[in-house]
Amino acid sequence: MGIQRWCRVFALGACTMALFLCLREPGTSAGVQEPSQFPPTSSTSSTTTTRQKGFTKLEVLPTLHETLQETHQPFLRSPVSLREKNFIIAGDSNDQRFFVILCRRLTGRFDPITYIEKVAVQKGDFNGSIMWPEAARTQFCHDRERNLTVMFFFHYGLFSLLPQPHWYLDFAKRRAETHYPLWRRKRWMAPSTDLAQFVWPDVIQQLLPKRPLILLLQSSMWDSMAVLESLVGTRVSQMKDSDLQRLAAAQLSEANLSQWSWLDRASSFLQSFQQGISAQNLSVQATLWRTNPNCPAEAQQGSVVINRLSGLFAEAVRGAMLKGGPWSQSCLVDWRKHLEIKSPKQCDHHHYTKEPWILAKEV
Repeated sequence: MGIQRWCRVFALGACTMALFLCLREPGTSAGVQEPSQFPPTSSTSSTTTTRQKGFTKLEVLPTLHETLQETHQPFLRSPVSLREKNFIIAGDSNDQRFFVILCRRLTGRFDPITYIEKVAVQKGDFNGSIMWPEAARTQFCHDRERNLTVMFFFHYGLFSLLPQPHWYLDFAKRRAETHYPLWRRKRWMAPSTDLAQFVWPDVIQQLLPKRPLILLLQSSMWDSMAVLESLVGTRVSQMKDSDLQRLAAAQLSEANLSQWSWLDRASSFLQSFQQGISAQNLSVQATLWRTNPNCPAEAQQGSVVINRLSGLFAEAVRGAMLKGGPWSQSCLVDWRKHLEIKSPKQCDHHHYTKEPWILAKEV
């Protein structure tokens, strides 16, 4: 049996999310595109803001040593630097919030972010322009001192993979205008595997300097919220007392994850991104998968179902990493294990406030 692979969690700077894992701050090395050459010339439509507000700059990235004494993966034995890398984050609005805080800390600027609203993709069947609404825009920032670019991609959960359950489509249609991209003049209920294999690698190739990649992936809230809304037939914000009683009576277990093929979908998502990156001749230095802690904290916000599913998702991935397979080269950012939400004030509904990021402790 393999060794479970995870990474220790710590507070980045004074207020960022429990990050991870195998990261340190060594000296720079030669052979990487200089900051002055960033970003490369591109026809991609984007807007950028450079407004300054005295934001404390993170001068040094903390160092994290290996957690496990034994591992069969050499790249997990030694720390991995963020210097001269492209750090790619793919997830939901919690990851988006972390991305913003990380960019502010790295650059010392309030809004150092470039927002990508439209991109032309020429990959297989994906010919033409894809346009994202504001809530799901691709974004990136650049730290010139470390020659580091951080990029965020929004994705729509593992139930977006084909075949899409009918209850997921109901969930998606409620958010079609606010989150789903336009492609060929129609709202596209985009499977995360298609984004990961064909769209995201092409965007990375177009917009970022060619550097080794560090990937931070996850899928939780768009999966658990879709299940929750399938039980009550409406948005969480519109639930009634009778809906809460129905949720309290729901019996969710590993059998449900098997019925939904959740772990198989997660493995397909992971492999699709790896295949897409390989097709672009890009190299990955580390692949990280994070788990989800226990927000929301209140029943009227769906905590009974969402937190139960977040726990099941985390256990499924931990077990997959023990077995190896497509997860053998991945490292677990086990935020759920190391961050316990003890007060509703630490949650902003299903989001996390700055307080739990501050409280995230080194273990």
